[in-house]
Amino acid sequence: MLLASRLSIVGYSPAEIGVLIAVACAGSVAGTIVMALFADRMGRRLALIVSAVLMAAAGAVFATCDSYPLLLAAAFIGTVSPSTNDNTPFGMNLLAAAAQLAAPALTARSGLLVTMLWPHAVSNVLLLGVAFAPTFPLAAALLLVRHALSKIDVPARQAFTAAIVAPPQRTAVASMTAAARGVAVSTSPLAATVLSIPPLAEFGTPLVAAALLALLYDALMLRAFGPAPWGRRSGAVLPPTLPVDRAALLHGHKQAAASREGARR
Repeated sequence: MLLASRLSIVGYSPAEIGVLIAVACAGSVAGTIVMALFADRMGRRLALIVSAVLMAAAGAVFATCDSYPLLLAAAFIGTVSPSTNDNTPFGMNLLAAAAQLAAPALTARSGLLVTMLWPHAVSNVLLLGVAFAPTFPLAAALLLVRHALSKIDVPARQAFTAAIVAPPQRTAVASMTAAARGVAVSTSPLAATVLSIPPLAEFGTPLVAAALLALLYDALMLRAFGPAPWGRRSGAVLPPTLPVDRAALLHGHKQAAASREGARR
């Protein structure tokens, strides 16, 4: 938002601003894929240093230069933000950061899968409520709670991704999943714009579509990785191909204990 406002003040058209932000998102995705391919070969510390230098250089260009071609180049190679999701107000990000403090305790009790999926699912039910809230204060309250809950899954999702692959594959998998999310974030504004055209906007269609897609993601993840439809509480025995220590990490210690007991029987 600040970048768009500054470029508008300088005199760039909405189309030019949109192209520049799209180039920045494309650069973020491209950089993530490059890191997936070469980070382990060149060393993760060196990869982080290179990323930091490029981002600092891009920031310097944006702070001192008004040349549109240079801004495009800086946006692509340096990425305006380290995350394509970093576009919400400070207060909402503060709520999300505070909510993430609950993730370790929830993970220790119930495992990564529950921590990753259930708060995320509840947050998207709240998003559906925002679409149909009769008053602005209620919609704002639902949105704030939703935003806080929706970020609890972030550390759990990152740890989950690392847990289900071999150590040499972790950097590549983390980078590729981040790139996929970056592509989605880059294209979602266009979809939201189309869904905001009357009469679709009258039914809160962008919010409803976003919530339903996110709930579909939760359901598919639970079906793919959960031991049974209701997860840890079902008492189902985990697949024998999943190591017990990893089972404790993914589904909680109680489910891992149930798996051990089932294996003995």
